[in-house]
Amino acid sequence: MKAIYIRTSTTEQNPENQISDIELMSNKDYSIFKDKQSAWKEDKERPDFERLLNHIKASQVSDLYVWDLDRLYRKRLRVVEFFKLCKAYKCNIHSYRQSWLEAIYKIPSPWNEIVSDFLIQMMGWLAEEESNKKSERVKAAKRDKNGITFSYKGNKWGRKELNNNLQEKIEILREQGNTMRFIAKELNISIGVVHKYLVDFDREKIQKMLSSLIEQLMNSLIECKGKQTIQNDIIPLLPGIYCIFNQTKELIYIGKAKNLRTRIAQHNPKEDTIMKNTNIPFGEAVYCSYFELENQFKANQIEEILVKKYMPKYNEQYV
Repeated sequence: MKAIYIRTSTTEQNPENQISDIELMSNKDYSIFKDKQSAWKEDKERPDFERLLNHIKASQVSDLYVWDLDRLYRKRLRVVEFFKLCKAYKCNIHSYRQSWLEAIYKIPSPWNEIVSDFLIQMMGWLAEEESNKKSERVKAAKRDKNGITFSYKGNKWGRKELNNNLQEKIEILREQGNTMRFIAKELNISIGVVHKYLVDFDREKIQKMLSSLIEQLMNSLIECKGKQTIQNDIIPLLPGIYCIFNQTKELIYIGKAKNLRTRIAQHNPKEDTIMKNTNIPFGEAVYCSYFELENQFKANQIEEILVKKYMPKYNEQYV
């Protein structure tokens, strides 16, 4: 199958103009794949491009025609990766505006393969050089003041803060178990914005809340007696954070749990062994304490912050 891929970025652009140009270098026997999307928003979904990729990976496309290589990707490194993929599945790429590609396909074998590989490698070098230059320009232009980054014009860098309404919607969708991609599509925001908010989710508030948390938990210690620990049903069947202390009430482990009651009951088992999923030797878990949370995501964040703050000896991650 021969395929034509068209991407237009504004309503003013007419895809027929691209098709008429491409037809000058191809016959009429082709399938057309069209997307309308800004050329710079490459994190957005392109339904027809995804369909085209599936056909290429199934070795169903022998020749792909585009008006310009930037219709595939704006970033040169992504174009290089796409060339490699097409080469692996024996799909030749043709471009109306980069007509020099045709000269490569006319070179006798095996020299055409050698030139093609060299071309892809050259494009990779150019992409890397372009990326390095861009990084240098960015670093040269920024100014730091009081921990905040500004441009040379004095404008604050970084994404704008989300309003409270969007923050609440992100939290609700995440608690329902949705992926970041789904949340971004549902709220019409980028995946990067969703990721940054979830990673930094209430970090400042959490830090303040945790400033003296361990000291508070030490005032409500429970003896670790395996399943006997939970016989009174005081410990809830909820996600949360729990802390393990030794005989001298030294904090030795901080953990998170989807179900606090079940997880705490696993500590200090009868058999002489190291605790499941921890490095705590038998007999060292003497006391425990906990606090519950409304969702597992917050537990992940708080565990990381607490471990970095107190560095218990049996916590390997984050230390």
